[in-house]
Amino acid sequence: MPFLRVSVAIIRGLCYCYSMVRKINNQNDKLLRVSCFFLTVMLSITPAVAQSAKPLDSLPQTPPRRIHVLYEEFLGNGLTLSTNYDFRFTKSDKDFGMRVGIGLIGAGDIGLLSIPVAVNHLAGRAPHYFESSLGYTFVTAVSTQRYYESFSGGAIIPGVGYRYQSLRKRGFFARIVFSPLINPHPGGGWFPFGGIAFGQRL
Repeated sequence: MPFLRVSVAIIRGLCYCYSMVRKINNQNDKLLRVSCFFLTVMLSITPAVAQSAKPLDSLPQTPPRRIHVLYEEFLGNGLTLSTNYDFRFTKSDKDFGMRVGIGLIGAGDIGLLSIPVAVNHLAGRAPHYFESSLGYTFVTAVSTQRYYESFSGGAIIPGVGYRYQSLRKRGFFARIVFSPLINPHPGGGWFPFGGIAFGQRL
């Protein structure tokens, strides 16, 4: 045990110091006696302390935390204005992750609800990343007017763009992507689209 080793070293040092002091018979050599005392104690304690100290590699390290981000996106996968939650699958600041969100906007008597879900991948070095993604957005529209029929549908949305993601907790987050809308139904085409987002790491 480290405490026992240090205690034994101190006792040995004191015994050796006492024997050294007794050998000095000159009463005028008080300074030499005191110097000999402290030097002997220090030389005895140092090896024990060094032996009991743990190397830096053996000290417990704080495990990295998974990165979680909350952000607001204009257009993009949410189609309108959406609130999104993004996280990594592993404790890495990049590689694969996922986003899920909800968007709601109203215009007159019509309301549009969107739920974007996507898997994304980050490549690069913090805080700058190249982002690629593939997702699906569910959309439903409702109205209080009788003559307007509600409808539901969805779109496949791939995306490529740039992401700024700070490694600091509560750090700044931003992304801009090109995300075309692809109609998965027969006869459907695609429409060029994109979005911009700002948020904060949790």
